[in-house]
Amino acid sequence: MKKLIISICISFIFLSCNFINFSTDSVTIHPDSNASYFNGEYISFTFSGEMKHYYVENAISLKKDNTACNISFNWKSDSLLEIKPEKNWNPGSLYQCEIEGTIYKKDGRSF
Repeated sequence: MKKLIISICISFIFLSCNFINFSTDSVTIHPDSNASYFNGEYISFTFSGEMKHYYVENAISLKKDNTACNISFNWKSDSLLEIKPEKNWNPGSLYQCEIEGTIYKKDGRSF
């Protein structure tokens, strides 16, 4: 019985101190991949937590007609990022935006 109580106490300590975290991480992009046109100024990324800007910015790429574009990053908060091409949008061009690689939250977790 003592072993069971100790095991429960240890589990409670790990869970209450966030050593184990079962929350899910997510990112929402607007406009989404189903959009057939875009008439805004920025593509926005909403993250489920506060992010380390450096890693996010290095994971995002933007292409215009399959050619890489330089990106202007505008952090509205640690969980909301807006991007646009440095040379503005070119009407009639096909743009592709990707997040590839590991990105890190400010608490050290990655996804």
